[in-house]
Amino acid sequence: LKDRQERRMIENSATAKCHFVNTFFYARLAGETGRYEYANVRRWTRKVDVFSMDRIMIPINIKNTHWALCMVDINKKRVEYFDSLGFDNQHIPEAIRKWLVDEAKDKKQVVLDPNEYSIVCHGHTVPQQKNSDDCGMFTCKFMDYLTGSRPLFFTADCMKYFRRRLAHELLSLRV
Repeated sequence: LKDRQERRMIENSATAKCHFVNTFFYARLAGETGRYEYANVRRWTRKVDVFSMDRIMIPINIKNTHWALCMVDINKKRVEYFDSLGFDNQHIPEAIRKWLVDEAKDKKQVVLDPNEYSIVCHGHTVPQQKNSDDCGMFTCKFMDYLTGSRPLFFTADCMKYFRRRLAHELLSLRV
């Protein structure tokens, strides 16, 4: 997705600038004990100014059983949570908002008011999966559509096609 986003930016300068964090980011941020630990991810953004981005994509692995997405929209000052099972998991976007505050303080020496960034948990307002297997593909498609500033117009019935398309793109090295 990162490569696709970079190609979009070359083709169209109006494309949103996005930063994709590692899939282990939230697990490290939440810490071994489930307590918030900024120090665990402090160095992960030393080469990128996240505040110069339009969006930050944070895939979330929940207890090694489910995938969801947290997206920070810097321009709209929102932390949004997308879950194909409809859970809101309010604590996840709250931790990401706290990370933004700590990131601003650490990297920019700026005190950021956490209330500047609203939290939106989309729950059942986003496409929902019909089984227990498709959460990873839904998370990938959430990122794909949102980085392209497209509305989330797909359903669980599209997942078979999306899986085949992703396999083709990976095998042809064109994601």
